[in-house]
Amino acid sequence: MTISFKKYVLTLLCLIPVLLMQGCSWFELKKEEEAPKTPIVSVYGQTLYKEDFGDSYIYKQMLEYDSLKATPAYVDDWVTQQLILNAAKTSLPASKLDEIDKLVKKYREDLTIANYQAFYIDEVEKKIDSNVTDQQIKIYYEKNKSNFKLTEPILEARFAILTRDIDNDVFNELKQLMGKKKLNDKETFEMKDILLSFAVEYDVSFNKWYNLKELTSKFNGLKKPTKNKFKPTSYQSFDTKYRYLYFIEDKKDFGETAPIIYVKDIITKVILNKRRQQKLDNLKNELYKQAILKKQYTVYE
Repeated sequence: MTISFKKYVLTLLCLIPVLLMQGCSWFELKKEEEAPKTPIVSVYGQTLYKEDFGDSYIYKQMLEYDSLKATPAYVDDWVTQQLILNAAKTSLPASKLDEIDKLVKKYREDLTIANYQAFYIDEVEKKIDSNVTDQQIKIYYEKNKSNFKLTEPILEARFAILTRDIDNDVFNELKQLMGKKKLNDKETFEMKDILLSFAVEYDVSFNKWYNLKELTSKFNGLKKPTKNKFKPTSYQSFDTKYRYLYFIEDKKDFGETAPIIYVKDIITKVILNKRRQQKLDNLKNELYKQAILKKQYTVYE
């Protein structure tokens, strides 16, 4: 049976951790002196030891599935793996084996670098300035407005989803309170009291934007504002479970620039990511400087 080179490489890469643990490494690794191990089986010069079982993730999975059959099944899989591996080594052309060695070397280098960068970023996170001011967000927004064109309509809205047992007078009082642009302390308390008593979900804060799909999924019978000149308006509806009350203060259509408040979280993440990237760039420059100072960096013409 012929195993395609691509499948073989993928299989080999998946087996690297197992081979390293079992002493069947493709890399030349220094090993400290170990206590004598108990051999179980050998195949073409490679030996599986009893002590290797405890370090094997595959074996642990087999134990959970069937503890009685785990050991013989693991040994059988290991033997099959070694037989195929030996057949591949002896059958594949030397050029293919060299290519595999290069792939494995590149994989090891990429994995090492990725782990180092992750470690470095973790250390950076402890020191990086995570505070992003409104002024910094505004500056980035103004410079990059063209990147914030809407791909779907959004609405500035306030809403409340209420239980059906709310009294009509209370419902109308809530509607009146939610319709006001500004509330005094007493009115704020009254509105909160009604919401806490009857609302299953609500958001009555101003300058809160939602995409149209998000709102229509919440409300039964929500009417899509027309593209004509928009006027703030209120809607109310009900179904068998709830009564709905929502106010649409403004809208933005597809292709318009998103309000800064709508993209504030995105901009914050971008700014923080830029700070992280700057730290990585600084690391790269520092490593160059160190290599030059230590005379470990030479460019040959």
